[in-house]
Amino acid sequence: MFLVRSLPNRLLHGKYFIGLVFIASLTFFSHAQKQLVVLKDCIYVPTEWNDGDSFRVKDGDGKEMTVRLYGADCLETKNDKDSDAQRLLEQRRYFGISEKPPTFAMEWGKQATKITATALTEKFTIITSFADARGDANFSRVYAFIKTKNGEDLSELLVKKGYARAYGVYRANIDGVSQDELRERMKDLEIQALQNKQGIWGATNWQKLPEERKERRKDIADLEEAKGNLPAMTDGVKLDVNTATRDELMSIKGIGEVTANSIIEARPYEKIEELHEVTGIGDVTYKKLLEFLEVKKK
Repeated sequence: MFLVRSLPNRLLHGKYFIGLVFIASLTFFSHAQKQLVVLKDCIYVPTEWNDGDSFRVKDGDGKEMTVRLYGADCLETKNDKDSDAQRLLEQRRYFGISEKPPTFAMEWGKQATKITATALTEKFTIITSFADARGDANFSRVYAFIKTKNGEDLSELLVKKGYARAYGVYRANIDGVSQDELRERMKDLEIQALQNKQGIWGATNWQKLPEERKERRKDIADLEEAKGNLPAMTDGVKLDVNTATRDELMSIKGIGEVTANSIIEARPYEKIEELHEVTGIGDVTYKKLLEFLEVKKK
């Protein structure tokens, strides 16, 4: 189901209503798939911290927001915090370039930023459910699909050109294509980029890539094991399920990336019980999450 800003009232009656009901039946989502809103005539807002997959925009009504792309992950452009350094190392191992210095990888991140800015030179369309996508607890942003002036999906463009990997949060799109199908589609685009040595894939050390990926998996496994000996990133206070970052969610023992992404995709929550409706969260996980998460009153 989706909403188009300024939808005429006449569309809610007669044959138009029947049509909307039909569309809704094709794009019916569970709780994990909130309604999508279409924002047209949006513009790109240059800032010093924009990057390829997260950037400032202004909608057709002049409202500014920061958006984070669904399904695409560009290399980091900074390396001044421990979390940035860890993430950049993980990305370098994924692309098979960890033997290169961090500055080499960050330069590719800056190139991705330029690709995004160029693609959004003309007015574009944002499609979002306003699901909270903050990577830092101090800065708000929302997940979104971006359609360029010529109708191309920006996430797909970045992955095809080899400036991003198929990675991150996914959800069913406005055309009714499922979350899983979109994930597989993006993976296919990544394989094409890899095969054609597009973008950063042209710098990949193919001989060392299997070992790089092995180290990446080991790092992830070590982190999960360490959760058993470390407290969740809650400081004894329950996190707001609507604003907790992915890292905060993943700090809870037993919550990996897939479950954390599913929780994020289901935002916003009106009551904590809605967590039980999220795909992949059974009774045991739900009870565990109640120790750390709540829906805070605004």
